[in-house]
Amino acid sequence: MRIEDISKGYDFARRGLGMEFKHVYVGVEDPKSFKCDAWETTYFEPEEIDLKTMLKIAFHEAGKESVIYLYFSGLSYQIKDLEGDEIDGLDEGILSSDMKLIKDDFLHSLINEETKLSGVLKQ
Repeated sequence: MRIEDISKGYDFARRGLGMEFKHVYVGVEDPKSFKCDAWETTYFEPEEIDLKTMLKIAFHEAGKESVIYLYFSGLSYQIKDLEGDEIDGLDEGILSSDMKLIKDDFLHSLINEETKLSGVLKQ
């Protein structure tokens, strides 16, 4: 991810949206290139396995009153939907730094799983 994009996204969330962060997860190849004033900052390599792990941790650690602000600066991609759950017949996803696709299905299942566990979403 471009550091300028991350800095702009972080600044917009803080100043434009008035958000305050207790914990920030930053996927960058060089952790020294981005600093923020959150209480706690976790830096990680933006490869597929690390990105998925950090997303799972962030969702799991979030409480009922938490807001998860996901800002992604990078490449996205569309592929044919093989599961048949997309109205337009396409799955969307983001590409990790090791060029692996993280499909929207992963994010959807993560959100549903964690919100059910926390009692926010009931089916």
